[in-house]
Amino acid sequence: MMKSQSSNINLGVLACNPLMALGLAYYIEDLQLGHRCQMATMSLTGLGDRLRQAAVSVLLVDLSGSPQEMATIALRLAMLHEQCLSLNIVVYTACCDVK
Repeated sequence: MMKSQSSNINLGVLACNPLMALGLAYYIEDLQLGHRCQMATMSLTGLGDRLRQAAVSVLLVDLSGSPQEMATIALRLAMLHEQCLSLNIVVYTACCDVK
């Protein structure tokens, strides 16, 4: 497979647990598309600074938890976007209605 320089993207992963964060980071690099996972974390604390230091251009976010936790994370991500306008944020979530 031929890789072009324009396809190289520095990624960051924000997930609720270390297995999800590291697993997603490994999976992305294992695709061999030239994308690099520059950081994987479970904390929003100081995230803006860490993203800038790692030159991350795309942040993948696992949005999970209670509705209140998810609302808080969404608000913090909106604030992060205000600080890092060039950062692309991709949010994924799963919904399960258990009765």
